[in-house]
Amino acid sequence: MSHAATLPAITSLEQARGLLSDLVSNNQNLSAQNQNLSQRNQQLLWRVSQLEQALYGSTSERQTGSTYSKEQIFLSLFGSTEPASTENVVVEEKEVARPAKKVLAIKELETVTERIEPAEQVCPHCGKAKCQIGCEVSERYEYIPAKVVRPQIQRPKLACACGQGGVSIAPLPPQVIEQGAAGASLVAPVMLNKFDNHMPLYRQQQEFARLGLNFPRQTLGGWVEKGAHWLQVIVREMKRALLAGDYLQVDETPVKVMAPDHPGKCATGWLWVGGRPGSYMIFEFHRGRGKAQGAAFLENFKGTLQRDGYGVYGSLARDNLELIPAGCWSHARRKFIDALEEGAPAASTFAQALLDRTPRAGTEPGGRAEKGIAPGKSRADPDGVEAAPGSATGPMPAAKSAGQSRALHTGRMDRPDALLGRRSRSDRQ
Repeated sequence: MSHAATLPAITSLEQARGLLSDLVSNNQNLSAQNQNLSQRNQQLLWRVSQLEQALYGSTSERQTGSTYSKEQIFLSLFGSTEPASTENVVVEEKEVARPAKKVLAIKELETVTERIEPAEQVCPHCGKAKCQIGCEVSERYEYIPAKVVRPQIQRPKLACACGQGGVSIAPLPPQVIEQGAAGASLVAPVMLNKFDNHMPLYRQQQEFARLGLNFPRQTLGGWVEKGAHWLQVIVREMKRALLAGDYLQVDETPVKVMAPDHPGKCATGWLWVGGRPGSYMIFEFHRGRGKAQGAAFLENFKGTLQRDGYGVYGSLARDNLELIPAGCWSHARRKFIDALEEGAPAASTFAQALLDRTPRAGTEPGGRAEKGIAPGKSRADPDGVEAAPGSATGPMPAAKSAGQSRALHTGRMDRPDALLGRRSRSDRQ
């Protein structure tokens, strides 16, 4: 059936002119509406892109000053469906309570009391001495600059006049750096400033110079190395506690180090990071980021390993049946955006097929569902690439394009509970 508009029969020249004028006027109105809608669409697309960047973008690109939650940002995309009220609302005026005085000191500080007596202590009217009827107390904070002291240990040597009894001398107390010039109270702030306050050693050298001390940067670096040696026992216990659990987040990041075989040049080392929300976070240095370094870092960990798409972790999981890999939705979203750039229809079709195969997480209290992990186990494809999460009833649909391949580990961002499926032992063998 044709939906084309039927033109009325034209019987006169004036009727044709009037019809033509109406068509031109309608065309102009439609063009104006189309232009307005196009501009509105561009504004909404820009707004959505900004909100998505604020939610899922890189940390350095987010607006750190924003106080809106994710729910508020999503709701801001849609206008209110209720008409604005026109009623006059009378708001009762309430007495505004005075804000409480802000406490500046978070812990008890040493208090130094200074008493200032008034100059006039005798009544000019009767000549008698004035008595105290109250006291005005005001407080301020003062800073006492750090100072370095030089403790001197004297150990007398004792000997007998007969010359046969030998020499007696007390042993030195234990030191952080044997035969070193720095004590524990000096090594500790150097390490604290470097690693916690992000103050490099050359700036600390300048600060010591203002105190009249000449500590070369190489000397400060030696102190940091010796101090780190004493902390190794604590780090080992922290790592042991992390690996004893059943859930671990890992990543690796490059760092420039001095090349031992090429003086004056730098090489790339790797800091392997491991942690768990609400627990410790450790950094372990390795020369590379290969499978051997990953195995050395994870040791005998058994449980869920949340990581990015780096292939070493998948290889380790295939070798260790008790290592269960879990992905990251932030990384998955980046690949899905890349897939959309190559072909939105193909990527959307494959993503929907992926979601249809993704299991829901259970709700057992204390179970893995509380960590965003679904029951079941993920599978690996015959090519050695870890497959997307799915049920155990059949294989995932094959990717038909490079865009679909990059969308393999993606899914809807509102379903983080379906990020991981576990595989059974029979599926792994």
